[in-house]
Amino acid sequence: MHRLCLLALMTLLLSLTSSLQAQGLTSAMKAQLDQDIQMIRTWVSLEKVIDAVRKQNELDIPLSAIKRMDASWKKVMKQKGSPNNLMIRAFHHPAAQFLRKVADKHRPRYPEMFLCDNKGANVAVTQFTSDYWQGDEDKWLNAFNNGKGKVFIGEPEFDKSTRTMSVQVSVPVMDQGKTIGVLVVGVSLKALGKQQ
Repeated sequence: MHRLCLLALMTLLLSLTSSLQAQGLTSAMKAQLDQDIQMIRTWVSLEKVIDAVRKQNELDIPLSAIKRMDASWKKVMKQKGSPNNLMIRAFHHPAAQFLRKVADKHRPRYPEMFLCDNKGANVAVTQFTSDYWQGDEDKWLNAFNNGKGKVFIGEPEFDKSTRTMSVQVSVPVMDQGKTIGVLVVGVSLKALGKQQ
C-alpha cells in the first residue's frame, strides 16, 4: 500500500512538472508568478479599483451596445488609426492611471493591464488592447467564473498589443464577497525568467 501511494505521488509530481514545462513555465517561474498573483490581489482589493468597476456596472450597458463598441475599437486597432473617445476614456480613466503607475514601478515586468466589468467590457487600460470586449475570452470567462471568481493563468504567448512574450493572469475584482469584474495583467516571460 505504501509503495502504491509513493508511486501515485511520483506520477502526480511528474505530470505537474510536465504540465508546467508544456506551458513554457518552469517551477521557479511558477513560484514567481504566485508572488505576482498575491500582489495583483492587493490591487484588486483597493477601493479605487473596485469603485471603477462598480460605477461601470451601474451603467448596465447592454451586450448589443458593448459588441458595437467592440467592433469600433477593433476597427481602429486594425487600421492603426487615432483612438476613438471610448479608447481615450479607458486609457485616461483614473484606475488606468493608477495601474500605469504600478506597471511603471515594476517595468518591464507588467507590459499590460486592463480592468473589465461584469460583462467583460474594458473599464481601464494601460495600453490599448486589441479589442474592447473580453467577455467571450478565456481570460475573462474563467476568472469571472459565472460570478464565483477565481484566478486564471493563461498560456504563455506572444501578445500583439505589447509585442512581448507574456502570460496573462486574470484575478477577479470582488465587492462584498461578490465578483463584479476582472483585472487582467500581462506578465513578461522574460522578466518572469529572472530572479526578483
